[in-house]
Amino acid sequence: MKRLAEKPVYELASEPLTLEASEPLTKAIGLMKKLNAYELLVKLDGRYGLLTTRTILARSFSPGMKVKGLIEQVPALTPEDPLGKAAALMSQYRVRSLPILEKGKLTGILESKSIVRLMGELGVPRLKARHVMARSVVSVGWGESLAKARKLMVTRKVDQLPVLRRGKPEGVLTSTRIVFSLYPTQAETLGEWVGEAERMLKVSAGNLAETGFPTCGLDEPVQQVIRRMLDHESTYIFVEFLEEIHGVITFRDLVALIPEPVSEEVPLYMVGLPSDPFEAEAAKLKFTRAINLLAKIYPDILEARSTVKARRVKEEGRQRYEVDVRIITSKRTYTYTDSGWDLAQIYDNLMGRIKRIVSGRRRRRLPGRRSGEA
Repeated sequence: MKRLAEKPVYELASEPLTLEASEPLTKAIGLMKKLNAYELLVKLDGRYGLLTTRTILARSFSPGMKVKGLIEQVPALTPEDPLGKAAALMSQYRVRSLPILEKGKLTGILESKSIVRLMGELGVPRLKARHVMARSVVSVGWGESLAKARKLMVTRKVDQLPVLRRGKPEGVLTSTRIVFSLYPTQAETLGEWVGEAERMLKVSAGNLAETGFPTCGLDEPVQQVIRRMLDHESTYIFVEFLEEIHGVITFRDLVALIPEPVSEEVPLYMVGLPSDPFEAEAAKLKFTRAINLLAKIYPDILEARSTVKARRVKEEGRQRYEVDVRIITSKRTYTYTDSGWDLAQIYDNLMGRIKRIVSGRRRRRLPGRRSGEA
């Protein structure tokens, strides 16, 4: 993975397709529909942002709406930036592509699909699907309205919903599918569209669900998962066990596995990792990324330690983990404790708290359900 992280982004750059911010939203949707694209690069005052179907879905459409009001500002890359830096930015901003600029001029675009394809060629750590998947999968019933599905996507910030019938997944609804079905393109008559959109929001989610979506097993190797996603030309795959969905893996989850190069890595110490090499590798990846991200805003971190204690619960027939994290700075020592059945999820919780700090919502405190000075 280190070899992958150090590659310059220009090696994976593709030809950018841009749109002016002054263009009507109907034109943008028509272009996205034609290309089956999730997002478009938009130029505004010499800078570039992204228009995504997720953003369109969250807004009420009005005739004459311009692209300008829906742009998500994203940072730009330089051709020589390492792939690890790009991966970290994609994860932080929750986007699938980033513009590449050289001396202020747009030279290309880096897409998460290109990164995942390269991961499939070069190989990834020996992880399994359950170590990478996001576990909080929200779903919608087959007979529930499209309006409810749309609201779930917006509030939960997801781009795909499993559609269940009799409790079993039988289809999937994506943000692109809804946008392309609900919103008009420049070639359509707005007057006719208004009534059609209101009718469509009342129909059942199952009517718009796509079948034949990709799935994998909990213990399927990530390398195999990547091949399956690429073969299906899909940006997601649902993780199933006993015909029930237990998680979802997206391009964003895969790209997040690439370590970001740092000038001075914080010394990390991990004690008590499980003997299972897959669980141990997943925990190390997540802990390292979390601490390196935190070091960007707290450069006085001297070291970080994580201690894992496993306790087998006879009633459950499995292990429960207790994790203690100590973050030592030049002035204070902070602690974070958490416990649960899934070790990777515990470190995901830590990463989530640290991301909230970096985004500015909790800049004055280090993460921790129970934190304090040692």
